[in-house]
Amino acid sequence: MVNSLVPMKEEKDEYEDKTKKFYQKVLLDRQFLNYPIVLSTHVTWFKTLFGHEKEDVFAFHQLCNSVIVLDEIQSYKNALWSEIITFLKGYAKLLNMKIIIMSATLPNLEALTDDKEDAVNLIPQKESYFKHPVFAERVIPDYSLLKQKMTLEILCEHVQKQVLRKKKILIEFISKKSAEKFYGMLTDTEIDCETLFMSGDSSIWERQKIIEKLSKLKSVILVATQVIEAGVDIDMDIGYKDCSKLDSEEQFMGRINRSCKGEGIVYFFNLDSARMVYKDGDIRVDTEFTVMKTDMQEILRTKNFSDYYGEILEIERNNKKSENENNIVHFFKKEVGQLAYPKVSDKMHLIDEQREMMNVFLSRTLTLSATEKICGDEIWQEYESLLHDQSMDYSEQRVRLHEIKCKMKMFVYQIEKGNTFAWDEYEAIGDIYFIKDGDSYFENGVLNREKFGTGGEMFF
Repeated sequence: MVNSLVPMKEEKDEYEDKTKKFYQKVLLDRQFLNYPIVLSTHVTWFKTLFGHEKEDVFAFHQLCNSVIVLDEIQSYKNALWSEIITFLKGYAKLLNMKIIIMSATLPNLEALTDDKEDAVNLIPQKESYFKHPVFAERVIPDYSLLKQKMTLEILCEHVQKQVLRKKKILIEFISKKSAEKFYGMLTDTEIDCETLFMSGDSSIWERQKIIEKLSKLKSVILVATQVIEAGVDIDMDIGYKDCSKLDSEEQFMGRINRSCKGEGIVYFFNLDSARMVYKDGDIRVDTEFTVMKTDMQEILRTKNFSDYYGEILEIERNNKKSENENNIVHFFKKEVGQLAYPKVSDKMHLIDEQREMMNVFLSRTLTLSATEKICGDEIWQEYESLLHDQSMDYSEQRVRLHEIKCKMKMFVYQIEKGNTFAWDEYEAIGDIYFIKDGDSYFENGVLNREKFGTGGEMFF
């Protein structure tokens, strides 16, 4: 695993002690990805492909003769699909790569290019799997809540009735603010089951605790943001989801009746504007392509996603031919053809963050297990000590800093910068602010952003 949450891989058998040579090898292996198999994020993968900074290109040579498996391809910005598939076909040809694209909805991105060659379907008769009752009929979608103007109060009343069934209930919002408000509403209501909350703020430690509880409890409510759609292995009985993209609806349904041992149902509702959340111009959140329309409901039921993507990909293809800044021919002739690496890198990044954020270290004591606790104050002191140690070898310092930053992830949260909070009262190192009394910023185990006085909101 290669990402910011996992320590660098150490081959301890090769060296008896952690010498200078040991740390040099660990660091170089990580920088150049000298591993037979690498599991990483889409962001890291795109930096290797399109990044222009020194460390971005260290591992580029590993792409030669490699096999790349891309999962959740639908999560990529649709505005970049044409560029992505064009680049991938070029890389595959020049570097002798094999690229396997995976997705629950399987959009045929090759339709966005003029040269239709070398791409094959690994499952020729995928319909036999998609339409099998065990898969297609495992979860029943219910659209009755779409017929009324939704409020949190109406939703809460509906959920309370389902609680009586003693089932596991998953509720997903596309707005983090709505998710937090609804969680607070449920915790203030007398409900005969435990209520949990998960968002992009939740640390690995918090997510593990939630997943462990979900596996043990027979009746529970989990309120979540879209972070629940991928990478979280849970099996719930009843689902509620604020409608957005059809891909997201399918991903969410994959968290309901996952084991196919009972009957699953998902209630779709319309509370927050998907267009306000997806500000990158994703046409998949246009009303005509959502479950607000009966033809899209039918596609979700029958799993005929080829019909869904046929029209979407045609629109994207035409957009790329328009005489504007999105013209794909112009991009490859001017930016790519003239080797304008910074411009290419800037265009091909996956995440657009228009707001200015700050990293805040909220120091607390966390209980990892019955016998292990981790103290935020101690982690911060170790981080500060490592940064100021000028006698330590560079490679050892890099490796140990990465290790401590992995632990810091349990305490660091991103907060939108504002003008009403006196940040100068708190210790800071670089772009990280340290707050000693971190527990005071949590309510019912969930971070309360209003206590920072920024008035900001994050969407996931």
